[in-house]
Amino acid sequence: MSSPPSVDRRHSKGSIDMTRQHGWASCPKCQGLHFAGFHNFKGVCPADGGPHEQTGSFAYEIDFDVPEEANVQHGWASCPKCQGLHFAGFPDFKGVCPAGGPHEQTGSFAYALSFDVPPQPGSQPEWRSCPKCQGLFFGPFRGRCPADGGPHSAENSFNYVVIGSPRPFITLGAVTRPGEGRFIEVAGRGFTPAGTVELNYHIKSGGSPTTTTSGQKAVAADGSGVFKALITVTLSGDISFAGVKAVDVATSRSASQSIEGQ
Repeated sequence: MSSPPSVDRRHSKGSIDMTRQHGWASCPKCQGLHFAGFHNFKGVCPADGGPHEQTGSFAYEIDFDVPEEANVQHGWASCPKCQGLHFAGFPDFKGVCPAGGPHEQTGSFAYALSFDVPPQPGSQPEWRSCPKCQGLFFGPFRGRCPADGGPHSAENSFNYVVIGSPRPFITLGAVTRPGEGRFIEVAGRGFTPAGTVELNYHIKSGGSPTTTTSGQKAVAADGSGVFKALITVTLSGDISFAGVKAVDVATSRSASQSIEGQ
C-alpha cells in the first residue's frame, strides 16, 4: 500500500472539509514529489534507479478526498512501485514508472492539487506535471524523466501550488545488527537545521509477562533539519509496540509515530 494513515482528518480549507497527508518530499536527484513516510522504502528514483532522497526537502503535505472546487484538479495518485505522485486521470495513459511499466494506483488516496492560484504562506508554486511520465516535478530544476532519461517537460502544464509545511516528520523501524543488538531506528526531517531533537520513547515486549521500557534521548539534526538515531532495545522477546515522540527543542514542535508487532 502506498499511503499509510499519516494524515490530519477534517482539515478545513475555508468552508470545505478535507483530509491532508504529510510525509511527502522532493527528491534532489529527479525533482519528483514522492511519499517518504515509509521507513524502509523511499520508492525508486529515475535518475539512478536507487531510492528517492529527501536531503534539503521541505516537509510537503497533499490534500485528498477534496470536493469539487475551482482551480483544484482531481485525479492525482501515488504509485506503490515508485512512491511518486502522478496524474492518473487519463483512462488510457497512466504515465511511466521508474520501477518499470506504467504507474499503478493500488491503495492510493484520491489526491487533488491546486493550480494557477496565488501561493499562500507556507506553500510553493512552480510545480509542473510532465506529459511524458505524468509525474509531478519542481519546474525550475526539471530533474529526470523516467520516460526517456532526459529532463522533465513542463509543456501545457498548469502551475501547481504545493503546501510546504514546516511540520516535523519521523518514521520508525525495528532493526537488528549482528553482534550489536536490537534497535528502534528513528529517522526525522523538517526539524531546525543543526538543532537539537529530544526523543521520548516507550517500548513494550510481547509474551507473558509483558515488559516495558521508557526513556529520553537527545540527538542533533544536520544542516538540512534531518536526523537518524538508534534507540537500544533491552527487552527480551518480540517488540509488540514502540512509540516515539520527537520534540524540536528550538521551536517545541513535535512529531510522533508508533509501530506494532515487530
